[in-house]
Amino acid sequence: MTMMPKLNSKTVFVILEGQPKRPVLPTLYDLEPQPHWQYLFADTEWSPYQSESPLLVKTDAGSPFLRRVMDDMQSSEGWRGLILESADGFDAVLSWAQQRLTVAFAPPRTGLLRYYDPLIWHELCSACEITGGTIHYGHYWLEEGESGRWCLSEYPEPVADPSGANLSSLQLESLTALASRRASGQPRS
Repeated sequence: MTMMPKLNSKTVFVILEGQPKRPVLPTLYDLEPQPHWQYLFADTEWSPYQSESPLLVKTDAGSPFLRRVMDDMQSSEGWRGLILESADGFDAVLSWAQQRLTVAFAPPRTGLLRYYDPLIWHELCSACEITGGTIHYGHYWLEEGESGRWCLSEYPEPVADPSGANLSSLQLESLTALASRRASGQPRS
């Protein structure tokens, strides 16, 4: 039986990163009568990489597309991303998501923050000491060895300083430790 997160909203926003052999758009158009989506990198400094961009999709909480997304996220070869709940509209959520793409790692060095990867999201939100406002809930599938579980972040904020897109020293340490574990093949925790 597939596990599903408990959603609190009728409409949700999904940031979804497809796989080269499993693109998202054909499934979106197959399952949604009038899809409402945007490339996350559109109109940002990352727009030259739009072919690599995750999508932001607005969908109903009970939609066939969202059920497919939740099923697929639970597969090790499946899509990666976040299911976000917000009282704000599509444009506000898109703006929130795009403002967090570029962060300062060690000023003046900046880079793309793939916060929409569930492992990175988990590390960032666990190490962040502030709460956000635009996003009320963030749901994500966290792989743990051969299995996994749905996790929930309440009023999540993946960056320590959203106005300056900065990470805290604790967040940087957490990401460095995650990178080391990934490089050595060790489990997440």
